Amino acid sequence: MSRTFSLATLTSASWHRTGRRLALGLAASWALALGTMVVAPSLALAQDPHGHGAPPGHGAPVDPHRGIPGAPTLPRSADPHGAQQVAGHGADAADAHGGGHHELQHINWVYGLFGEREGLSDADQSLLFRKKGTPVPLLANVINFGLVVGLLVSKAGPMVRQGLIDRREDLLRDSEAAAKAKAEAQERYNAQKARLEHVEEEVARIKADYAEQGRHEMERIEREGRERHERLVRDARLLLQQEGRALQQRLLVQTVEAATNEAEQRLTSQLTAADQDRLAREFLGQLGTLSLTTKRGAA
Repeated sequence: MSRTFSLATLTSASWHRTGRRLALGLAASWALALGTMVVAPSLALAQDPHGHGAPPGHGAPVDPHRGIPGAPTLPRSADPHGAQQVAGHGADAADAHGGGHHELQHINWVYGLFGEREGLSDADQSLLFRKKGTPVPLLANVINFGLVVGLLVSKAGPMVRQGLIDRREDLLRDSEAAAKAKAEAQERYNAQKARLEHVEEEVARIKADYAEQGRHEMERIEREGRERHERLVRDARLLLQQEGRALQQRLLVQTVEAATNEAEQRLTSQLTAADQDRLAREFLGQLGTLSLTTKRGAA
């Protein structure tokens, strides 16, 4: 978490400065490589192309003031004996040292930035033009090197800074995600550790929970059994009552029918002709009375 806090407290300015330094470092390394490729040819041209000094007898006197602006130059019509002595001394020195040394000759520092011009002497050379055959000035290579460095810094610098900013945001997101995952894992670890430390209590609690659940389940089963028993008894009593009423009704009907039949048989066996005539007259009289009542009601 401290690492996450330290990353989160970095300011944008510090990251911009870091990106600028890295961009400059990368640009400098690239420019150094390109500058080496540019400067090396001029240094090679400044050396003797044949890799040795002047041949004996044809050596030219060495001008100690050559390459210094405003210094006097040695005339070309110098003493030939001196030249021969110098050449001979050079040859003897070459023989003494084994001969064939690569000597670094004159280096053009500033003359002729714009190019070469015919008919110029050493004294006539200027910052703009140089005489024919003079190597490219080192200042031109330095200017080219500076232009390359500036181009690299101006073009590659923003991309490097943006890349570093994106990398910083990715690191911050990854750090936050890692911190969150670590916190969740630590929370789960603490919970499991606490449960392991109280495992006996946890086992006792689980047993008590299962016992309580079993007791409640037993009570529920007993209660449902009693309710079902009571419902069955109540339904059986209701069914018995209904069957008893139906049986009583059937017995009553059978008794009435039997009594009616028996009375009818007795009346039939004991009824005389006079009784039948009397019953017929009474029946006819009742019919007449019923007819008069019906007519009066219709009127």
